Amino acid sequence: SGRSGPVGRTSTASPQCVLACLTVVVTLLTHVIERMPSKRKATGRKNNALDLKKREKHQAFLKDFDIEVERRKREMEKELNSLLITVDANYSRAIMKLPLAVRQMNYLEYLGKILHSR
Repeated sequence: SGRSGPVGRTSTASPQCVLACLTVVVTLLTHVIERMPSKRKATGRKNNALDLKKREKHQAFLKDFDIEVERRKREMEKELNSLLITVDANYSRAIMKLPLAVRQMNYLEYLGKILHSR
């Protein structure tokens, strides 16, 4: 008699072969499932109303945040101007304490005098 086809086989596959085949099948199914489109979410009126409320809250928060940023910015600018006025006044006072001869020198003359005195 001739060879029998796959239906007539009486030999069994080894456990390693079955395990390898099952691993391949599970891997293929995993890839197919991962590529399937996800279910669409129901977008009803309730969800739209919640989204609208969230959006309104978010917009109100951003508006309040912008107002607070502007307030703090103005406050810092006032403090900076105050500091600049203080520094300028102290600089003018320090210059006035110098002798008249030193005040009338330019920078290079002053440096030459300092370096020459060493």
